[in-house]
Amino acid sequence: LCAATLFEMTFARRMRRDVPMMVCPVLGSIVALLGAVSLIQASEWVAVLLSSMTVDSVHTLCGRFAGRPLGAMPRAVCMRRAFVKTLWEAGELKCEEANGHTQCTPAFFAAPIFDDESLAEAGLPETIWAWAVTHGRRMSPNYRLDGSLCGYLSGYDDLDFYRGNFRLAVTRVIEKYHLALGIQEDGTIAAQLATPPGADQLPLEARPLLLAVDPVLSSGRELAWLLAATFFLCL
Repeated sequence: LCAATLFEMTFARRMRRDVPMMVCPVLGSIVALLGAVSLIQASEWVAVLLSSMTVDSVHTLCGRFAGRPLGAMPRAVCMRRAFVKTLWEAGELKCEEANGHTQCTPAFFAAPIFDDESLAEAGLPETIWAWAVTHGRRMSPNYRLDGSLCGYLSGYDDLDFYRGNFRLAVTRVIEKYHLALGIQEDGTIAAQLATPPGADQLPLEARPLLLAVDPVLSSGRELAWLLAATFFLCL
């Protein structure tokens, strides 16, 4: 109240020496507004920070989130042990006629995720715990320096909007490589493996989808906005 009264008296005098006193509140309002706008622009990354988690393996990921509704899943997840078998990639190409030639570009692709490279080489369908998916490019997972694999489970526009297309890509992988639970590549019956509760009841095509986009690498603009918001709001 005292500050407001002082500002009113200063504004009423309109003396040159009072200009800084009159300008500071205006500048403060502008800075606060810039900070608020920057924070809104960074809201996507803030949501990822508030809804992310790390698990020890893709095996654990499947056990915790297989069959759960999207609202119960975190937006982003990192797995300390996970390996995408890109040799088993399959999906859909988008082909168009251009200058008398047919040009095809990647549309929706999927590949199985195993706990590690040795299990991927063995290729047992029972050890496929999730599916890495991409939109608009071929499969090229970005592993972090510590070997962990990160991506989106929900809340990402491409993943949520094209979820049906990604499931179709998963089905094509299963059909192309003749994957079936309990059967090895050579057609013999595989031994029963220890599985998380509930995960072994899900068919392969219903196991979790992971958009193979590292949240940190894909959120450079939002990180810049968050830095700007922190700067303006802390002045």
